[in-house]
Amino acid sequence: MSARGTRSRVLALCLAVGCVAMGMATSNASVTERLDDARTRLSSLSDRIAAQNAAVAAAHDEAVAAAARASEASQALIPLTVHRVLIAQRLDEVNAELEAARGRFNAAVVDAFVGSPGMMPGVDTFAAVLGAQSLDQLQDQIAFGDAVTRERESVLREVAALQRRLDERGATLDALIDAARQVRTRRDEALAEQQAAVAREQVALDELAATRTRIVALIDRLRQRLAPQDISDVADAFQGEQHVSYGDWANAFLRVMGVPRCRSNMVATVAWQVQEGTQAAWNPLATTHRMEGSTDFNGAGVQNYGSLEQGLQATQETIEHGWEQYGYGAIIRSMNDCAGAHATALAIAASQWCSGCADGWYVVGLIPAVEASYDTFAEL
Repeated sequence: MSARGTRSRVLALCLAVGCVAMGMATSNASVTERLDDARTRLSSLSDRIAAQNAAVAAAHDEAVAAAARASEASQALIPLTVHRVLIAQRLDEVNAELEAARGRFNAAVVDAFVGSPGMMPGVDTFAAVLGAQSLDQLQDQIAFGDAVTRERESVLREVAALQRRLDERGATLDALIDAARQVRTRRDEALAEQQAAVAREQVALDELAATRTRIVALIDRLRQRLAPQDISDVADAFQGEQHVSYGDWANAFLRVMGVPRCRSNMVATVAWQVQEGTQAAWNPLATTHRMEGSTDFNGAGVQNYGSLEQGLQATQETIEHGWEQYGYGAIIRSMNDCAGAHATALAIAASQWCSGCADGWYVVGLIPAVEASYDTFAEL
């Protein structure tokens, strides 16, 4: 081989090595850039999760407050309605008394006329003197006229008094009707506010779920390349600062409840936590059971607990206290049998834990997503 040919081959080899090296550098740079971009997107989505959680909490609190106002107005209507009915009954009674008094007055006039022909009741003394045929007749006519006058005046006073009572009670009834109308208006406004707040809460929940889905999909794709801190930051966005991962809490919860820690139970419990999506301290299932030193997380009474152990105990006591009354026993029986995650989710949805939530798909609707990306959900 000529020296020229050798030099050509060496040059080609160097160029090839150089191109490979450049390609590797470019590829590494591209991977790094993509990873940095993914981390940026994770951070942005985590910030969005925090904002959406705040929007959900605010809308929920508004709905609770509006429901309380509506309930208060409804309760205020009860005595008003009862009082109004009583006043209406008394009004009818006074009307009847008034009609009876008027009847007595008319009867007195008729009796007076029949008892003294030719002489009208209430005739003055001068007229009686002119019509009298004798002193005795004169005395009788004057006495009778006075008696009729007194009777008529008595009945007239009674009629006037009854009319005043009628007017007073009529005014009271009108005032009660007006008050009841105002209370109904307040109630209707509160109910409308509640419905609007519930609608806003649902929109916020839908946005939260969409963001959560994007985060989980992104982590699924980049799991091997993300640092533990990246996952931890997302977990904090999901649950707040005082928590353990969904998987660790599920494991501890199943242990405390004395049921198997099989995969179906782990999936169901992780999905349950994700469905609640709360940032209450050490309280991923958002129980309202008060413990010593616990504080309100929101207007619905969801509690912040002081430790993982206290939160687990509160959740256990909540379930035990509602074993039959609220249907929580069926959840634990399903877990004890290691039934499928879907079957346990159905038991959760059928209980009073969050009756009617998620249009009846509470926890049930999340089971497929959690099963498909269990490792990611469990780590958050």
